[in-house]
Amino acid sequence: MIDYEFFKKILNQEDDGYIEEGDFLDKNIVSLFVNSKKQKVINLFKKYEAKHRALYRVELECMKCGKTWVVEMNKTKFIEHITALHYTDDSPYKASHILCNECFEEYKNRQNELARIRGEEQFKERTENTKEFIKKYLSAFPTSEIYVKWATIRYANVDFDMVAEYIQEMNYYTFLNTIYWKVVAKKVKERAGYRCQLCNSSENLNVHHRSYRNHGYEVLHLEDLICLCHECHEKHHFE
Repeated sequence: MIDYEFFKKILNQEDDGYIEEGDFLDKNIVSLFVNSKKQKVINLFKKYEAKHRALYRVELECMKCGKTWVVEMNKTKFIEHITALHYTDDSPYKASHILCNECFEEYKNRQNELARIRGEEQFKERTENTKEFIKKYLSAFPTSEIYVKWATIRYANVDFDMVAEYIQEMNYYTFLNTIYWKVVAKKVKERAGYRCQLCNSSENLNVHHRSYRNHGYEVLHLEDLICLCHECHEKHHFE
């Protein structure tokens, strides 16, 4: 015969919970809870005063080697554990919940090795990109490519330290004729509204280094550059 009062208590959440402090939750119960709605699982725990840290014995099973072990968890940690098992990604967070210590160490070592390989591949790619960047944009004889977009220069996947080192070894007047500098200068003029930032003239505009401390890194430090008309530029250098 169906106990209507029992179901009424469950539906109205009038019960005080069933899982008591110190109870043993084996791997089968854990698996059942993983596939249940979180709030329903929470409602199964007896309620204790906020300051009381009730602990439960939980059986865990390594998803790789099948080893089982028992740990103590409070309700918050237990809910965090079963929630982690829902993740489908191969994250270290999930791995730490589904693997024993030995298997987790193997997992971390494998991830570190993959990261090392990816790092080497990315370094190689970035180095090749940098060489191509220097060849293409630090040419002393600019072509129509001087009209490349600012973002192409600014957000290139290159080693800007290597680029800066190359620039700093260049003759300065040769540098001023490069595609790189013309793109940077155009951006500075655009930022200034194609007006001299001293007299507001729109004629014969130049771009002036206020400081050379970041020479070679101009693309990363536009704050060091200012748009001036030729007359103000000459006055500035004379002063």
